[in-house]
This record gives sequence, structure tokens and C-alpha cells, in this order.
Amino acid sequence: MQEILSIKDLKTYFHTEDGIAKAVDGISFNLYKGESLGIVGESGCGKSVTAFSILKLLPEQTAFIEHGEIIFEGNDIVKMDKVQMRKIRGNRISMIFQEPMTSLNPAYTCGNQVTEVFKTHLGISNAEADTKAVELLKRIGVPSPEQRMKEYPHQLSGGLRQRIMIAMALACKPDILIADEPTTALDVTVQSQILELIKSIQEETGMSVMLITHDLGVVAETCSRVIVMYASKIVEEGTTDEIFYNPKHPYTKSLLKSIPRLNEELDRLPVIEGTVPSSLNYPEGCRFASRCPIAGEECTMNDPERIRISETHFASCFKIN
Repeated sequence: MQEILSIKDLKTYFHTEDGIAKAVDGISFNLYKGESLGIVGESGCGKSVTAFSILKLLPEQTAFIEHGEIIFEGNDIVKMDKVQMRKIRGNRISMIFQEPMTSLNPAYTCGNQVTEVFKTHLGISNAEADTKAVELLKRIGVPSPEQRMKEYPHQLSGGLRQRIMIAMALACKPDILIADEPTTALDVTVQSQILELIKSIQEETGMSVMLITHDLGVVAETCSRVIVMYASKIVEEGTTDEIFYNPKHPYTKSLLKSIPRLNEELDRLPVIEGTVPSSLNYPEGCRFASRCPIAGEECTMNDPERIRISETHFASCFKIN
């Protein structure tokens, strides 16, 4: 497979009143052309910050990339200036943000926001942009697209707002689509429609999709490969089958155990005891050690190295069997 994006030892930190917060702390992975890659983990583990780092959408006052490279088609995004990033962002690499109500501008009509993408990147006239926007909205299942173009975000349902966000992200047929919790706060029916929509457009255009979520069920349905993050690091990586049917890291195993199953009757779902360590003061050794049921002395003293289990399966743990 041909890689389109390569993250190498990325460290993204934040200045806070209490010190330096290590939001992403030395992660490396590749994204390949045409694939669907899922990034999973609980809230605060660094999933969204990874996405914002790729697009350089971090708050300049507080965030900074301390170290690492983000290689897109041979060029390091970390070293790019604002003019170079404008040519890539929304054109070659697009993103569907977590909450469409806060991501869409309430002061502009939906049509205005969709056509802006066409005009900015394709340099076409207002009339051409309007035509393309209506065609795109129709294609992604927005009913009465001409009417929706005139409406404001607050006039639309959550599902329609999300489709508007998808239209903006797909307008220029990007090489990479980053979907950050694209189905959060949507009901199950709409969630399924949104995921099917992304999947069908991916098959049609051949774009690569990076799906960021905490929902393992969504990952199982849509992704071919999975990265598991915990406390700003990658703890396991593999194909979807390897992660779901042969997990090696104790954190991955604990996550999978917490999923309710139809063939099991339980009074209470298993939980991962303890709390995630603070990104302001990570402990030495494995960051999952204080919550891990099989941790030994070595786990609290040394940071485990990445171990190859197969050609596609890796995990960072001293206790892999």
C-alpha cells in the first residue's frame, strides 16, 4: 500500500497555568491511500489534538508542536507557513468537526458556507459555486437543497447540519478526510446514514479516511485498521480483526470488555478502575500501569517499547503473551 500521510514522533504540547500539558507525546503512524483508519481511546487521550496538528488548527497562543514530522506527499506540514496551509486545508486534507452547531457560522446561510469552499479553492464565480453546491447537497441526501442553501444552521436538524459539514469537507474531493466524532449526538438511524455516506463517497473517490471516535462499534463497521491511544501515546495498532479478535495490550482488552453484548447477561458492565494520569505530570514507565491488572515492577519504572506481533500488528507492553 502507498502511504499518503506519515506521522513521525509527533509531540504536541500546550502551555497552561499549571505547566506544560503533553497532549500528544511521541506518536508515529502512517495513513495509506484509500484506507479507513480508526483512532480510538477515551476522552483526553490526544485523538483530536492529533487531527488539529495535521491541519495546523491549534490555538497559536497556547499550543505548539515540540517535535516531530507530519509528512504529506513528501512535504513536512510542520514547516509549512499559513499561505501553504491554506492551499492544503479544505482542499487536499479536509475535516468534519465534532459538533456542527458550533463549527458552522450562525451568522451565514448554509449555502454561503458551502459555496465559500468552492470559491476559495477553485476560484469560480458565485453562480458556478451555487450550482456546484446544490448538486453536492443533492448528492449527499439533503432534501430540497435549493431551500436549505437559504437557511441558517439553527433552522436545520442535527443530521442535516452534519451533512452540510460533510458537503463542505468533500467539496474539493480531498485526498484525506479526517472525521472527528462525526456521529456524536446523532440518533442511531442518522448515525448509520452519515457513516454509509462517508463510506460510499470514499469508494467513489478513493480518498483516505481517518475516523476519530471513542465508539468501537463504529470502528468495527467502517475501518480496516485501528490505532488505540491512551494518555497521549499509541498503545496498540493493527487491522480491525487483529484489534477486535486478538488484542494484546491490557488497555485494548479492557476497552473491548466494556462493550455490551447481546449474548451475555450482566448486572454491570466491566469498568477500568482508577483514573487517567494528568497530561501535566505523566508518571515514569507505562502510563496504564496504575490501572493495569497485570502490571509488574518493570511496568512502573520503564516505558515499554513498541513490539511487532505480526506484519500489521504492534503493541507497547512488557506483558504480551
